Amino acid sequence: MKFVALLVAIAVGLVSCSGSSVAPPPGSNTGGRVVVATSAFPIYDATAVIGGSRVHAINLRPVGALSDDRLTDKMTQQLEQADIAIILGRGVQPNIERIAARRRGPTIRLLETVATKPWLDTPAGPAPGVLNAPGPDPYIWLDTTRMAEITDQIHGALRSLDPAGGAGYRKRLRKYRRAIAGVDRNFSRDLAKCTRRDVLTTEPAFRYLTDRYRLAQVPVRPNAQGADGLGAASRSVSSTATVVFVPKLPELDEARSMIKRYDLRAAVLDPVVDQPDQARRGGSSYVSVMELNLDALVEGLSCDTPSSGK
Repeated sequence: MKFVALLVAIAVGLVSCSGSSVAPPPGSNTGGRVVVATSAFPIYDATAVIGGSRVHAINLRPVGALSDDRLTDKMTQQLEQADIAIILGRGVQPNIERIAARRRGPTIRLLETVATKPWLDTPAGPAPGVLNAPGPDPYIWLDTTRMAEITDQIHGALRSLDPAGGAGYRKRLRKYRRAIAGVDRNFSRDLAKCTRRDVLTTEPAFRYLTDRYRLAQVPVRPNAQGADGLGAASRSVSSTATVVFVPKLPELDEARSMIKRYDLRAAVLDPVVDQPDQARRGGSSYVSVMELNLDALVEGLSCDTPSSGK
């Protein structure tokens, strides 16, 4: 009897050990919902909307953090254990890519799978591992046609992993795509006739947007000697400019300093990389932030829109 008991114990141990090497079925730890880890807010937003109640979307990008190296232990675990990971790829977020390489579930790298070409590169940035470092320009969602392709990638991944939810995923995809198409139409219409077409910006993150709508991104550079005023390259296109676009609302002292330094007022043009939790709870979305960006561009570039009455 002792020998039989020993055999049973060994058999149970073998089953337990072999089970630990197999990934749990999708949704097994989240009440049946598919868990999707994403590495930028627009990916998160589209995943949450298209997935609806069948999906638990996680945004891995800390608000205000330029580098993905600040992932917490919890975020690392979420990325490793998610049913699907949807990240940027092409070395843009090296730490996230390193962790994703350990995953057993599927990982989508958007900069390697979104078909629209050509890809753009960024100007020199502050350091490796940040979203505006030299290399591939990651802000593909600022081109609404590429954002539409991102939604197709998300939809395909969800349907593949959860076929039972296919009809709902498709319905919500169509609604989201219509909203994106509406944003594209509004940008094309309202930016068609502008007094200026040069977009002066302190963060060179908007090339996909400016290329899409026949504008020109001009990174603001101070004088090499550190004196007040613009460097020659920026100054040459800014004789009629009244606005320099910044990625977030500056503090009052910073805004005053910007006026003194560049003789331009600041306006927010959001690269839509992340959104504070409070803003998300208040209804902030990819579409709503892009609409605010359009308002800022129309005012900052003095555009003649159908509703302006000019």
